[in-house]
Amino acid sequence: MKFETSQKLVSSATPSRICDVLEEQFRKVSGKVERGGDVLTVKDVQATFGSINRNDTTRCSVRMAQGRYLIVADTTYTPSGWFWIFFVLGLLFSLIGAAIPLGFYLWHKKIVKDTIEDVLRRVEDELASGPGHSGATAAPTTQVATGGNDTAAQLASFAGMLREGLITKEDFEAAKRKLLQLEPPNPASLLDSDVFSTFDEDQKVFLRRNGKVSGPFTYRQAKQAFAAGKLYASDEYATTPSGPWNSASALDG
Repeated sequence: MKFETSQKLVSSATPSRICDVLEEQFRKVSGKVERGGDVLTVKDVQATFGSINRNDTTRCSVRMAQGRYLIVADTTYTPSGWFWIFFVLGLLFSLIGAAIPLGFYLWHKKIVKDTIEDVLRRVEDELASGPGHSGATAAPTTQVATGGNDTAAQLASFAGMLREGLITKEDFEAAKRKLLQLEPPNPASLLDSDVFSTFDEDQKVFLRRNGKVSGPFTYRQAKQAFAAGKLYASDEYATTPSGPWNSASALDG
């Protein structure tokens, strides 16, 4: 007898990390757990004295399906030698006697299946990221790394997630900007900046960042803002709110 148990998982974890958690959870409920790469072989799930009438072997693997992980547990569930001994002895007395080992056999099949499902749910609860899971969102969140090797490793991790379809290109670009400290400040900060309070007005200009226009400011104020690092080459300026727009890099010097 065979049956399959599966669990979908949206996570930034690698398949190896998922298998680590699977192995940890299965060792709590199984008599034997063996690992070969990213595949687990699990035997004797929730073994008790009454389970001597069955043999169970579960092969658990992690695969990608429709942009998310799918944890699949294929279980082979068969009667043990003790089952046949009890079954035959029961038949010698009555049908009821034979039904007792059969009842234990079917009952333990449900125990094995329910336990595997519970393990997969615990793994999903521990590793899942996405809407509906506390402390996690579908888009990646990062902290700025302090070491070059850490930054490179995190970028590689996000690149792998992008290839596997777990995040969008926009999510990857946002994470990369944050890791490399390229995240531009909010345009509103320009309005509140004291950089612009120390100059007399001259020619008025407007600033545009990510499609949002702010101003007017003076041309001298805009140049000072660029020199102070409050404007970026990707920002734009114009003498009217509707353009034509010029790169803020022209303000250098």
